[in-house]
Amino acid sequence: MENPVLDVDSISELIDTSSIDSINHAISSGLIDAELAGTIIEEKFSDEYVWTQDDECFVLKEDAFYCQASEEYYASDREFITVIESISYGSRKSRYVHQNEDTDYFTCDRSGLFFDSNIFDCRNIEGEYLCFEYYEDDLFYWDSDDRYHWEEESCDEECSNIPDYHDSDRPRSWSRAAGYGLELEIWVDCPETVHDKLPEGFLGEKDGSICDVHGIEIIAPPIPFKAFYINNSWSAAMDMLNLNDASVPSAGYGLHVNISHGLFSGELHRAKFIVAMNKLESLGKLIARRETIYNGKYHANKTVNKYTVNSTDKYEPVYVKNYCMEVRIFKSTDKYEDLLVAIEYCEAVKELTRACSIVDLNNINRAELMLFDTIKKNVKKYRNLKTFLESRILLH
Repeated sequence: MENPVLDVDSISELIDTSSIDSINHAISSGLIDAELAGTIIEEKFSDEYVWTQDDECFVLKEDAFYCQASEEYYASDREFITVIESISYGSRKSRYVHQNEDTDYFTCDRSGLFFDSNIFDCRNIEGEYLCFEYYEDDLFYWDSDDRYHWEEESCDEECSNIPDYHDSDRPRSWSRAAGYGLELEIWVDCPETVHDKLPEGFLGEKDGSICDVHGIEIIAPPIPFKAFYINNSWSAAMDMLNLNDASVPSAGYGLHVNISHGLFSGELHRAKFIVAMNKLESLGKLIARRETIYNGKYHANKTVNKYTVNSTDKYEPVYVKNYCMEVRIFKSTDKYEDLLVAIEYCEAVKELTRACSIVDLNNINRAELMLFDTIKKNVKKYRNLKTFLESRILLH
C-alpha cells in the first residue's frame, strides 16, 4: 500500500523539524509531494535549497550546478559542458549547460572545444570538423578545389615579368625622408597586369611568403602623414587593385608600415615606441586584424634600455632598419580605410611615446588609457582609428 501524501501543514511541520536528507527521503518514498515541498522550502529558506534534475532531490543552492540553457539545477557537473558564444579582443564569452539540454552546439575536433552552432561555422577541413572562425587566420583558401587547407596552395606557374624579392631598384629616399612608407602583400588574378599599372614610384615584387603565381608585394616610398588624406598614389593604387579583383586569402599576407627615423625625437623615443608596440599586444592584435606576426611573436617583457633599438628582428612587431622603423603586425587589406587605421595607430603610438614616461609603459592599462586619450584629443587626425575603436566599443 502506497504511503499517503501529507497535507500542506504536515509538510510544513516536517520541513521545520527535519533535516534536508529526511525531506529528500520522504519525497523519494512518496510521503510528500516534491513540487509542494519545493514551494514551502523556498518560502521558508529564501531559496537556500534548490531542486536538482538529475538526482531529484533538494540540495544547498551553493552546492548545485546551474544550467544556463534550461535554467535548471543539477547535483553533479559531470555532464556539463562549456559552450563558447563569442571570441573577441583576446577573451571568450561562454555559457555552462547540461548535455541533456536541447542546445545547438558542435565539437571542434582539433581544439576539443564546444561552440554555439548558431554563431560559429563548423567546417570539414582536411577530414577534421573544426570551428572555422577559431582557426580562420591559420587557413589558406585554394582556388583549385574551392576549399580551405592548412598549407598555402602550391603554384606551378611563374610570374616572369615581376622582379624577385629585393631584386628591383628600390627607392633610396629614406635617409632624407620624413614620412610613412607602405609595403602591401596582396593576391590578384594577374600580378603582371597590376605590376604594369602601379603608380609612378611604386614597385611590385615577388615574395616567398605569398603565392608565386598570384601574390605580389607592392612597395612605395614614404610620404608625409597628412598626404594620405588628399589625392595620393596609394589611394589610386588601391582603386586599381580593386578593379583587378585584389583580395587577402589569409593572415599570412601582411601590411608593413615604415616610419622614417626623422619623425622620432631620438633613440629614447624610438626605444619607447618599440616597447609600446610590444606591450600593447591585445589592442595591437585587434587593430592589426590578426593574432600572429608572420613567423614571429610579441615580446611583452621588452624593456627600454640602451640595447632596445639595436636588438630587433623582422619577426617582431617593430623591426629597426637603417633609416626607418618597420611595424610588421598588420594583416594585409584591399580597403584604403584599413591602411589609414594602421597608419593612424602607428602615429598615435608614436605621439604617445613622445610624451609618456618609461614608468607609464610598464603599466599596460595606464598606457592603453593614455593612448585612447591621445586619440580623443585629436579626433580629426585619428578619425578612422577612432571610428574603428568605437565600433568595437573600446572608445566612446
